[in-house]
Amino acid sequence: MNEVSIIKDAMQKTEELVKASSEIREINGHHYLINNGDYDEIMPTVAPLPNCYNFSSLDGLVKMIRKEHKDISDACCVSDVLYVNVTSPTSVDVTTAVDGYNRRAFLYHSSYEFPRKWTGANWFEHEEAMIVLRSQFIQNEGTDYLLDFLSRVSDENSVSSDDNGMTQTVQVKKGIALAAREQVRPIVNLRPYRTFLEVEQPESAFLIRIREGIQVGIIEADGGMWKIEARRNIAAYLEKELKELIESGNVVVSL
Repeated sequence: MNEVSIIKDAMQKTEELVKASSEIREINGHHYLINNGDYDEIMPTVAPLPNCYNFSSLDGLVKMIRKEHKDISDACCVSDVLYVNVTSPTSVDVTTAVDGYNRRAFLYHSSYEFPRKWTGANWFEHEEAMIVLRSQFIQNEGTDYLLDFLSRVSDENSVSSDDNGMTQTVQVKKGIALAAREQVRPIVNLRPYRTFLEVEQPESAFLIRIREGIQVGIIEADGGMWKIEARRNIAAYLEKELKELIESGNVVVSL
């Protein structure tokens, strides 16, 4: 049965009850049609909530809030306050306050889609590690150090290491004449692409390991603290871009 048929049947039933000398009573804010000891609640006609609109950037989200915030309260029958919640380093939700039926409209959602992003993988082949460091990280002193080190190791070289669990010394043999030993930094600060491009990419500590066969380990080592910094950076961007609406009480930004 479709929606039109349901509404038609409900109206017909209401008319029949009214004709049978029924009465309408209000109890605790609800209206009931009472007839011969039986009752049916009269459900009010409620406008549907708007569908959520999706974005892939913070810029698009900000522009939509600026353009539509004045019309939202009338459309959703709620106060004119929008709640902007930074739910993760890659997503932001915008909702209304609850309406008279305890409903909250989810208006907008922004989730960044990276063309090439840091996936969190741990181990890479030599050539793959070089590509990842150049394409998935903002270049800084940490990437310069790693790229310089890896550039001196090629497929023709053999690698052996002494590892006590805290520090690692790697021996790179070039041909049969030259051998160099150097200590690999155990921790390097890197800035992979992990959040919206409109904000600063957090710098965090990474554990660097080298396996025989030129396997390179790039392992996050900050306990996930970068996620908090990324969310704060997003909130700061939104507070700046929506400053007037925040000061007027029309927008609330939260983490």
